[in-house]
Amino acid sequence: QGPAMLKAGEGSSFDNPIYAAGQNTGGYFVDSATQCPNLGAPDGQCSPSLRKWVNWVASTYSVTGHTFDSNASTGVWSASGTAPIQVALKDAYADHIFGHYVKKYGDRIAGFWFDQGGDANRDKIFSLIREYNPDAVVAWNEGSKIPLRNNNPNQEDYTYGHMLPHKSNANPPDGCYNYGMVLSAEASDSGFVYSGVTPSVDYGVTTTATSNPYSDPSFQITYDTSSSNPSLAHVYLPFQEMWNSGEMIWDPRQAKEWMKRVTDAGGAFTWAVRRTGCGGCSSGSLEQAKINDEDWAALQVVFGLDVSDGYQFDSTNCECLSTFGTNPSTLSWGCDYIPPPEECTNDGAWRFEYTTESFKGCNFVCKGAHQRCCASYVGTDLVNAINACPYCCKSNCDGWPGYINSC
Repeated sequence: QGPAMLKAGEGSSFDNPIYAAGQNTGGYFVDSATQCPNLGAPDGQCSPSLRKWVNWVASTYSVTGHTFDSNASTGVWSASGTAPIQVALKDAYADHIFGHYVKKYGDRIAGFWFDQGGDANRDKIFSLIREYNPDAVVAWNEGSKIPLRNNNPNQEDYTYGHMLPHKSNANPPDGCYNYGMVLSAEASDSGFVYSGVTPSVDYGVTTTATSNPYSDPSFQITYDTSSSNPSLAHVYLPFQEMWNSGEMIWDPRQAKEWMKRVTDAGGAFTWAVRRTGCGGCSSGSLEQAKINDEDWAALQVVFGLDVSDGYQFDSTNCECLSTFGTNPSTLSWGCDYIPPPEECTNDGAWRFEYTTESFKGCNFVCKGAHQRCCASYVGTDLVNAINACPYCCKSNCDGWPGYINSC
């Protein structure tokens, strides 16, 4: 989404006064209260760095009349993504930011995995990669999830492999619904998948399958090898409840079996692990490039397991060791739902005004509890986040991240 935060909006920019992470990590290199009134935000609630970037892009790409809202014709955060300012921002990201790094580092970069792949000028980015680093492999977080498939023919080398979305712990990564990615790899053409796949529906969204499709003995995934260029079957799963935080929840044998089945089929597998310094992690270091000690030890156990005696985990017995299993309001299968006690249950109706354009609930708070359990996040019912979202904001509840930064 680039520096303009095309998806999240300026409320998630490091120098916006409402963004706790910026405040807690020394992100306030500018005086928002002084600068924002000169940037179209008289109340001082803005991201000066973001607005200066947007204004520079507008001037450079000859865009006039842009607005810092979601107006379909002029807005920076237009839902359609086709407002002239959004088109210019995507071009500028490719030309002036991504282009700089791909030219500078060339083949020192082995590959790219683009998050928010829909918020980019993919044509420009892909052309730059092929010009300056032709052997780099490319994946985009965009398109259908399960079964694995080539969502971006002629611009994709491996699948982005994203699991069914977490929905704030309601869909744990070790749930059986993600088993379809393992079956995809095993149905692949020596590890490669294509755009044409049967079934063509996406089981990676909560509304597609109301019951377990993989338990049907006749369930089968097939690929049309003539439908597109091949894309390597790649699976990308968190080793813990959330992408970067939460408890490690995998049964070691299930983790090894799924990983081995994908790679034995010729595919690739990536674990997203916690880094040092995360909430509840054992290492005291803040080296962001270092895997947390406890996680590293657990990974060694997984990699060292011998599963040559046969596979035990399939579509019906995924352990789902998460203490917050499949939420019946989103999926009724995948793993057993163990609801938290009443005193740790979030208020599902609670909302607070995150920006003038959007409202957020406890799901948002719990995704970054260590920086969002703030008394200053006051809901429309005048209840603050700490009291509305006890699952992650109270130290006696399972979702507690281990510490809370000052807000």
